[in-house]
Amino acid sequence: MSREQEGALTEYRVLDLADSKGAYCAKLLADLGADVIKVEGPEGDPGRRIPPFAGDVPHTEKSLYFLYRNANKRGITLDLETGEGRATLKSLVKTADVLVENSPPGYMAGLGLGYPVLREINPGLVMASITEFGQGGPYRDYKGSNLVNFALSGTMINSGFPGKTPCMMPGTPAYDGASLVVAISILAALYSRTASVAGQYIDISVHEASRIGLYPWSVPNYSYNLNPGWGPPTLETRLGPSVYPIYPCKDGFIRVATLAPRQWDALVRVLGSPEVLLMPEWRELLYRMGNADDLYAIMLEFTTKYTMLELFEAGHREGVPIAPILNIKDFVDNPQTKARKFFVEVNHPIAGKALYPGPPYRWSVTPAGIRRPAPRLGEHNEKMSWQGHASPRVNQMAKVGEDKASPLPLNGIRVLSFGTGAVVPDCGKILGELGADVIKIESKENLDTMRTIGLDINNVAQFNESNRNKRSFGVNLKMERGREIVKRLIKMTDILAENFRGGVMKAFGLDYESVRRINPEIIYLSSQGFGGGGPYSDFQAYGPLLCATCGMLSIWAHSDDPYPVGTSGTFPDHTASKYLVVAALAALDYRRRTGKGQFIDMAQTEVAANFIGECYLEYTINKRVPKPLGNRSLYAAPHGCYPCMGEDRWCAITVFSDEEWHRLCDAIGKPLWTHNPKFADIQGRLENVEELDRLVGEWTATHDANEVMETLQRAGVAAGIVQRGPDTIEDPQLKHLGAIIELDHPVAGKRLYPAIPFKMCDTQPLKSIRAPLLGEHTEEICRQLLGMPQDEIERLKLEGVLESTPLY
Repeated sequence: MSREQEGALTEYRVLDLADSKGAYCAKLLADLGADVIKVEGPEGDPGRRIPPFAGDVPHTEKSLYFLYRNANKRGITLDLETGEGRATLKSLVKTADVLVENSPPGYMAGLGLGYPVLREINPGLVMASITEFGQGGPYRDYKGSNLVNFALSGTMINSGFPGKTPCMMPGTPAYDGASLVVAISILAALYSRTASVAGQYIDISVHEASRIGLYPWSVPNYSYNLNPGWGPPTLETRLGPSVYPIYPCKDGFIRVATLAPRQWDALVRVLGSPEVLLMPEWRELLYRMGNADDLYAIMLEFTTKYTMLELFEAGHREGVPIAPILNIKDFVDNPQTKARKFFVEVNHPIAGKALYPGPPYRWSVTPAGIRRPAPRLGEHNEKMSWQGHASPRVNQMAKVGEDKASPLPLNGIRVLSFGTGAVVPDCGKILGELGADVIKIESKENLDTMRTIGLDINNVAQFNESNRNKRSFGVNLKMERGREIVKRLIKMTDILAENFRGGVMKAFGLDYESVRRINPEIIYLSSQGFGGGGPYSDFQAYGPLLCATCGMLSIWAHSDDPYPVGTSGTFPDHTASKYLVVAALAALDYRRRTGKGQFIDMAQTEVAANFIGECYLEYTINKRVPKPLGNRSLYAAPHGCYPCMGEDRWCAITVFSDEEWHRLCDAIGKPLWTHNPKFADIQGRLENVEELDRLVGEWTATHDANEVMETLQRAGVAAGIVQRGPDTIEDPQLKHLGAIIELDHPVAGKRLYPAIPFKMCDTQPLKSIRAPLLGEHTEEICRQLLGMPQDEIERLKLEGVLESTPLY
């Protein structure tokens, strides 16, 4: 990357010692310009042996999984078990800003490469350690896998058809979701380092971070149902197509979002207003959910008259979100995808040319993209000219030495959040956790969608989780005086974030071109479903519909499902929010060095696509459209979710090697079937996986899910229950990590929420603050920031320009 094309993170060097648990973390930084050096052992990253392979030929340079998650990196090999290898790594540490590793607890320290040692070499080093379950606690030595962590994350219980086995999300979502959280921690530590000089140690477990990266609403949803006199709370389960229905059409399937009565009315208009759909009961979401099978039978007559595209475009005209369920090929060839130039041609010297998914955002000043293919094993071993030469940054830090606990990373940063739903609100919550002053712009005229899904706008679990750590400023943007007041706030703002439907901010005179005339240094984050530009830029959509459009939904299913349903949760909303935070922190760092703000345009479809990058390579390299695998694996067996005693109770189990298979056999008492030669090796188990899954399921069905998990973990086999809210609350490892906190809300009362997952050794503890009431801080902000006298505030409230809700 030339100096004229520098990325937001071009200044930084990252040493990537991680495998599949953390590879995506370093890729996120590399995509934004960081110089990432992948350090592998002599035998190579295990990810190099993950199928499928380019040309279907097993090869260390042809794993599609590895090629995607390691693009943009340079690569060397070191044997850290030798003195020479450790000495070489230490010399590299002198020049590095960041080191990412995911070895078992205590491994790096045992090699003499723990953080205290490396910090002596480079006081400015930010070191991130990713473990499956944490550096301590009762699960410290438990074995994990992506499937096991996904089961434990609270996301799997909501995924798949009602009454069927919970269904794994494609890709490695638990590891990639955790990688997003780690990347945020690293960028926060780097930004904080500017003031404090010293580096930091970051300790993050996949077990805690994956639920934050994927679906943090599980605990608050359960907690808000714990009301005396209401009876036992409703437990999460698979709702399938009942919330976001799926209907067949001429050439496939569509998914619709009719959460509000007006959206149902619009769908009825799309279908020609048939009399059978005009019954007033159909306008109510809960009635439709309770009668989903009957409604499906009725809808068949009408939706099958049209193509996916006809219904998609008609939904846009009428005001109801409708999405076609596209496959992987369809998304690659989609006009919106092509208009945004999302796929980039990359030429790997061995795997060949292919279209790779690029980052999910476009930057106005600093490019984000793929500059080089994944490194061949040891490709840059002979080019280590940087070895032993400390950068000026490191020399300066070595002279200053270590500071005491740093202030919050974003102290002094102000954010205006125009968010609705989950993406921008959750982004603002995280920036607030890191110390920013986050002001939520809202009013009764333009309520956040999440405030409308309960009986009281101030007592909604999802809203109160995603809007912690903010102040609420009640102002009517439909009034000119309201917009003038907001523009005054923009003058003193560092970041503006919005995810309104395309064109809304421009109608308010608050689009980027207008805003940067007010504040040229502002960082403007814009996130729409399909992204800015292209034919679908102003189409409205929700997360489950975006999964349908990008091709992910087409493979989020069991092979015998009549059609895919994915999850009834909100993916990729919470994942998209983390990408926005990564972008915000990188843009802040770049502005610190250059004084330049910029516009960042993120497409939520592309966020979902980034989680399954290898699936697009399967099409663009092997010319094969991926099909759903459900919970099965191409290289591990057993690898599934198995029924246990009790209603809707399950345990996920992963066996990667023959050694682990023998451990499982011993743990379950070596029943006769385990001696069958066809199960003796991985190839035989994969060829007979249906029978194997049935036999394993017969054993698990006679045991409690927790018993299955504990029995197998004691034997050294990765296993984890499919958690629901109460399981998460009682999880002993999460208790050890302090992963759940209680906050007292003036309307909702005392409720449970996920704790802040960013654990940085030299930053003061991050504090979570309960969500605001609508307009709770209006007067405070008017007085403190805008210098308004009280009589003017009262007059503007009477005129409907400002809104204020006192505590009650």
